Parts: sequence; structure tokens; C-alpha cells
Amino acid sequence: MPGGETFKEIDLHNKTPKIMYGTKEGSLSEDEILKYWFDGKDTLEKNFLYNAIYLTILIPNTGGYSFKIDDQKFSVSRQEMKQFISKNIQTLPDSNELFDKEKAQQFIDYNKEKINKTAKSAAIRQQFFKNVPIIKNRKQIKSLM
Repeated sequence: MPGGETFKEIDLHNKTPKIMYGTKEGSLSEDEILKYWFDGKDTLEKNFLYNAIYLTILIPNTGGYSFKIDDQKFSVSRQEMKQFISKNIQTLPDSNELFDKEKAQQFIDYNKEKINKTAKSAAIRQQFFKNVPIIKNRKQIKSLM
């Protein structure tokens, strides 16, 4: 998944996987990670959306998904992602079908191009994050004022 080289930790408690990106021993430096995620090319938004789409397909028994890098985080419910995928890519099979690895892989293979186009579309991302925003901590918001 995009950003995987900056993966730091995953927390699987409370039925919502929390994926944290950042520095860890043997990985990229903090400066390299920040340049990657905050490159002015919407990498953060593209990766968060792309990874949320894939986790919705691959982990069907959760209540939602959460991502964090530096002082920004994004959380979305599984229901919101199911609606988004069905509207923008293709109707998502029910959770029981997605537990079948073969059926989940078929859905991914058949829709890979649509998934990529959806995550790269500035208009779709803008609307998506308007409804489900990326949260920045107060410290950063204050520093921008």
C-alpha cells in the first residue's frame, strides 16, 4: 500500500484498525517521511483514500479505519467507505463474500484501474474529504494563524 515504507505501527484494538506512519529504527528519516507525505502533490489525501478503499475490501469485519501521520489523522467508518466505493467504483460485495480471499482478489483485480483513478481524482478526493475530513491537531492550526 502507498506509504508502506513509512509504516510505523498498527493498532487492532476496538474494531477499528489504526495505522500509524512515521519514523522507526531502520526506516526513512523524519525529514524524508515528511517530504514524502507533505510534498504539495496531495500525497497524504491520495494515500489515505487509497488505503481506506483497500482496507475496506480486505478487512470486512471492522467498524472503521483510522490513519495517522505526524499531527494529522483521518478516520472513517466502514459504512461510509462502503457507500463511497459503491458510488465511485462498483457495488461492494457483502462482508461474507469478501472473507473469501478469491472473491476479494477478483473484486480488486476487476476494479484496480477504477480504484487508482478514484484516489487520484482531485474532485472526488475534495468531495470525500469535505464529508470525512483529515483532522490536524490544534498546535498546527494555531501555528498557521
